[in-house]
Amino acid sequence: MHYTISGPDIRAVLGVSPQTLVRWFKNHPEGHPPHITDKKVIFYRLDDVVARLRGGNGSSADTGPKSVRPRGLYGDELASLVQIDAERRLEAMQDDMYCEGASPLLNVLTDAENERLAEMRAAFRYTAVACGFSPDLYMDRLARHPAIIRYVLTGDRSELPTLEGWASWSRAFCIVNVPNLAQVAA
Repeated sequence: MHYTISGPDIRAVLGVSPQTLVRWFKNHPEGHPPHITDKKVIFYRLDDVVARLRGGNGSSADTGPKSVRPRGLYGDELASLVQIDAERRLEAMQDDMYCEGASPLLNVLTDAENERLAEMRAAFRYTAVACGFSPDLYMDRLARHPAIIRYVLTGDRSELPTLEGWASWSRAFCIVNVPNLAQVAA
């Protein structure tokens, strides 16, 4: 996952003041600290922004962190930030950087988003097993893949493989994200 969402992006999409943004993101008990460029522009990770702005209101289980924004982050506002994230990731072309353990985003998914994530995990599980990999080793990483996050949050399948392409996508994903060299031989 990349630091792709800048403070000015959030302010423009949500129509908030710089002071509001500082108040929302001044403490980072969950997620990752922001990245600050040489020009003092602050960048955040998409999953941290969604988790921070939604808080526990997004899930029926309500296990996530406390929301800093009462109306959360959904609909067109969410789609705009996901689009910015996708464009910046495309520019960076470093898709191997997203695999870093569990995400606070998973704690604030809505029921519909959890269903889409379960759908992706099922498709991946089937094809990973067919390719000779143990899918359980990859589930946390799969949930952090930018194409999966985009689909889970917005329903946009544009970055996902077609039905016939899941086997090659899953094999490539497993090889690139292999936890140890013993898995490559499998």
